[in-house]
Amino acid sequence: MKNKLLNMSRISYIWLAAIALLLSFQVEASAQSTIEKTASDQISILIDSFNNESISLLQLTDLHLGGKGKWKDDINTFRRINRLVEMHDPDLLALTGDVFAGKAMADIVIRHFDELQRPWIYVFGNHDADGDLDRDGIYEAFSISQWGILGYHKDSSAAGRKYDYCVDLSLKGDSIPRWQIYGLDTGPHEGVKAIQPGQIEWYKEKSQASKDEYGNMPRAISIFHIPFIQYQYLWDDKSLPKEGESREKVWYEEDDGRPYEAFVEVGNIEATFCGHDHYNNYWGEYYGGITLSYGYISGEATNEAWPTGGKLISLPLDTGGIQIQNVVPVFPCEISGSIEGILEKFHAANSEYVVVAAHRASHNDYPENSVSAIKRAIKLGVDIVELDVKTTKDGIPVLMHDGTVDRTTNGTGKVEDYTLSELKALSLKMPDGTITEETIPTFEEALRVIHGNIMVDIDPKTDNVRPIVDVVERTGTNSHVFYFDNDYDLLNEILDLEESSMIMPRAYSYEMADSALKRFSPQVVHIDPSFYTPEVGKLIANGNARIWINALGIPDAMFRKGDIDKAMSNLLQYKANIIQTDEPELLIKYLNSNGLRN
Repeated sequence: MKNKLLNMSRISYIWLAAIALLLSFQVEASAQSTIEKTASDQISILIDSFNNESISLLQLTDLHLGGKGKWKDDINTFRRINRLVEMHDPDLLALTGDVFAGKAMADIVIRHFDELQRPWIYVFGNHDADGDLDRDGIYEAFSISQWGILGYHKDSSAAGRKYDYCVDLSLKGDSIPRWQIYGLDTGPHEGVKAIQPGQIEWYKEKSQASKDEYGNMPRAISIFHIPFIQYQYLWDDKSLPKEGESREKVWYEEDDGRPYEAFVEVGNIEATFCGHDHYNNYWGEYYGGITLSYGYISGEATNEAWPTGGKLISLPLDTGGIQIQNVVPVFPCEISGSIEGILEKFHAANSEYVVVAAHRASHNDYPENSVSAIKRAIKLGVDIVELDVKTTKDGIPVLMHDGTVDRTTNGTGKVEDYTLSELKALSLKMPDGTITEETIPTFEEALRVIHGNIMVDIDPKTDNVRPIVDVVERTGTNSHVFYFDNDYDLLNEILDLEESSMIMPRAYSYEMADSALKRFSPQVVHIDPSFYTPEVGKLIANGNARIWINALGIPDAMFRKGDIDKAMSNLLQYKANIIQTDEPELLIKYLNSNGLRN
């Protein structure tokens, strides 16, 4: 039985290797680099760059490749990393630990990252040697790599070496490095899960050697896996500005604060970048002037908080500051028209093209307000998904219509009484009540799927709209999004937060529709059948806005019964040209057959 399981494991990884190589694609970096190893702990990278403003570095962390039964996640991790590299074309990559386990996966990882044709710097996490390769074995595996970088220096520990090293980054023609990167080993297990005193001394000596050689110490950053205790102090200090999110405590393990103090004392390190804590991605400047930055979880196998991605770091070539941002891959949809085509039709307010909006996304065969329902809507060719957004106890926007989670999940209680991590423990239900493996999506997760593929009508189920607007801005989807409400003061608040936001005021009378047009000059006005008259249709059309009407309820029931002609005649008679429905597939089929989506 044991041999059978081993054979199955080998087959899985042979399959994974084949898929990984298919997913790997040779991307010719715009900056051509050469690598020279001048000592076991000293590497030089010469970048022949076309960018005269900065050196760009993409940090990837906590990939956790090679876990049992996780090969599908691993394939998706490779795919997402490829897309990030394609989108941002970084000069080099930095992998900050917990990347893989075992020789089979080490070989795949090295082959994969070498295919990206740019330097990639690696530091150990505390789990990288959990497989059948110890740290020395992993170092030996790097001997086959053209682009991978890992160094060490000798020390007095039982292992006889520490995997700390310094990388010089120079441009063609430089006599002095523009930047240095200190890669540090934060240890594999209890007793050494922190940077040790001998490593601090190595860093100080290395920095002094640079000063002696170049006259001044070059600007520097440091990468490592386990965070310093100062990361916790930074987050706890409300007076210090920070960007990004924290959803778990700082697992600084055995760090006592002395490495950070050494960095401040020496004065060359301007920022540090770590991994380890999957659900923290924040950064900010701490006392002493050093920016402390987490990475952004890159591995699908252990991610539960947000879409996987990376940290894009720009090291300026002038005297400017380091630029940092969280980035996630965006994939053009392979099964629908482009967002540009949808937007063009949407903004042609008086066109005969009838826009289709899927109520709570396409949820007949999927949970409502779910990622799977959004993907189904995209596949059907829907123009707009309508999504309901609430905020959690810890202020994170999530998709949920009801005041409680009772109807749509296997939980009970109000959304506002749950933290995001608590909500993520619940499972969504199918329309018939069947429990699924799908969880409640964050609004950001939904927008990452939506980006480039479809528009979204946001129905805020909260007065706390700032976090919603912030997510739209962070995901670059403002052009895809419009906000719906009958509370015109709330719509004004949204416009105050982001003046370019599109809105859809709801009207309950001719007079209210007229007021909405004069107050907002909106792209679309939501009306109800109770006052759907020729006069209202003419009023809104003359205001250069689309007219939104619902097919929910009786019209949708008529669609299902096959009496769609009569239902559509009623819906379209006075110039309505956006229809929201629970039956998007039936509606699109009808509109296509009648030339109303040309």
